[in-house]
Amino acid sequence: MALFIALISLYLVLQSGGLLRDIVSQSSDGHPYVVPFDSDKIDTDTIQFWALIVSFAAFVVSVAGFISTGILGWRKDGREKREAELVRQKLELEIENLKRAGEGEGGGEASEQG
Repeated sequence: MALFIALISLYLVLQSGGLLRDIVSQSSDGHPYVVPFDSDKIDTDTIQFWALIVSFAAFVVSVAGFISTGILGWRKDGREKREAELVRQKLELEIENLKRAGEGEGGGEASEQG
């Protein structure tokens, strides 16, 4: 899609380059001067049509980028949330195991002392 937009933009630039060649000429002393605008030489409908197409394509690409960025962000947040939940559960299990190990060692010492 980006290649299509780039090609259309290149086409319009080349068209406008031809337009500038028609409008700007060289005087007899070598300095450029502007030729009076002749709208019959320029196909403004075609240029306007392609400008509209390029603008619409840019709009579509921008909207697609906005939506995909939002979706990817939501997916990333979901993954991070699940990962944080797993880390929390793992830490709770480790704490339980340490408490059990501490109770087992502590209970044995108390019976030896008594």
